[in-house]
Amino acid sequence: MVLLPMYSGYCFMLAVLALCKLLSAGSCVAHESHKAAHQTTYAKHAGEKHGPLTQPSNSPVVRPTRTRTTPSSSTQSSAGACTTMSSTATSAGFAAMQQQQEQHQGQEVDQQGHDQQDVYGFPLVNLTPQQQAAQAACALHEERRRVKWQAYNQQQHLPAGAKLKRYCRKGVPHELRFWVWWHISGAGKAAAAAPGHYEFCLDKGKEQPAVKQIELDLPRTFPRHSWLSGPEGQVALRNVLTAYAGHNPDVGYCQGMNFLVGLLLLVVKQDCFRTFWLLVVLLEQVLYPGTYAPNLDGCHVEMGCLGHLLKQKQPKLAAHLESVGCEPSLFCTDWYLCLFSTSLPAESAARVWDGLFSEGCKVLHRLGLALMAQAAPQVMALDNAGEILRCLKTFAAGCHDRDGLMAMAFKGIGGLPGAMIRRLQQAEAAKVSAMLAARAANKHRAGLKNAIAAGQQLQQDTQQ
Repeated sequence: MVLLPMYSGYCFMLAVLALCKLLSAGSCVAHESHKAAHQTTYAKHAGEKHGPLTQPSNSPVVRPTRTRTTPSSSTQSSAGACTTMSSTATSAGFAAMQQQQEQHQGQEVDQQGHDQQDVYGFPLVNLTPQQQAAQAACALHEERRRVKWQAYNQQQHLPAGAKLKRYCRKGVPHELRFWVWWHISGAGKAAAAAPGHYEFCLDKGKEQPAVKQIELDLPRTFPRHSWLSGPEGQVALRNVLTAYAGHNPDVGYCQGMNFLVGLLLLVVKQDCFRTFWLLVVLLEQVLYPGTYAPNLDGCHVEMGCLGHLLKQKQPKLAAHLESVGCEPSLFCTDWYLCLFSTSLPAESAARVWDGLFSEGCKVLHRLGLALMAQAAPQVMALDNAGEILRCLKTFAAGCHDRDGLMAMAFKGIGGLPGAMIRRLQQAEAAKVSAMLAARAANKHRAGLKNAIAAGQQLQQDTQQ
């Protein structure tokens, strides 16, 4: 009679254990079937989303957005713990656990260590979903434009006349820019007409006083770019800037030129020779004269033109900026000295340069007006010049929708006749000359005043 309850309890425990095994087996089967179904669905979805990856024959290789994944320290420690358990416990029981742990690690790395770069190697950090969607849409647009450019690339000749202008406005595929810019700018012809000039200027430039400032600015040139901030990139920057100082000693070097050289090097695939000649043509034929003069005469002229154009095209915005004391020179100096290379994302800045090499410096005015038009709702809500400057800087840095920006620049702001731009430049040039003359006169008077004061003091000291 005493054994019966014990026997019954024992049977009950066996029944419970058997039920647990059945439930565990059923759960594993369900998990595997769910996992297989999920993988099938994912594969189907990926096929529908991306489609077959095809590329026309003889077309240039398209470089995808590069991704570098680095596990975090917590992830590595979790992996080590999981490996230790699997070696000491039953292998069948912990194999599935280790697989699930590895999947979790991959998800964690995607969320924390996902480091994307654009086609020129600049890191893409903290992009919003809207900016990511804009980038994807622009990549699809570039793929369509690549098909248009393909025939000209195969035959190695550019479209003619208005077609070339239209093609450049719609964007040059990034892998073809070194070829397109080299020819539409005239840099190729200039280089062919002066063989050995780059090497001569490189040696001559080493004796120029500008070398000291060049050395100071090298590490400040796109420091977040791995190649430009590395040894090879620093040497390339130094060589091109030194060669230009030897080519044009009157200008030598001006801060801002280092960023132009940095972007050019990335576009022309780190070719110092081509970068040098593109820089020569850009500074001496494309931009307004005197943009990099010692007093930045040309830059002042262009900023004054933008102020007039803002009053014509966006009078309410111009009046608001004037009411808070926010002059165009406060926010657009980098636009005209660095040609948007430090303001816009690199891929957007390169789109600006497509038009710049094709149509000239008035494209900079178009882009300035386009940026102001797109940022106008945010700017109009601010009543402080400092806040407006921060707003414009943040807005420009987030302009990953290069297609939308260029559409606004070439279609949204209306016409900018070349004759009108030249009239504005002439009027502003007269104002800038008068301003610089008055500044020089004031400086001269101050020097005379100081000299007279010093002479009087010396006379008093002598009498005593």
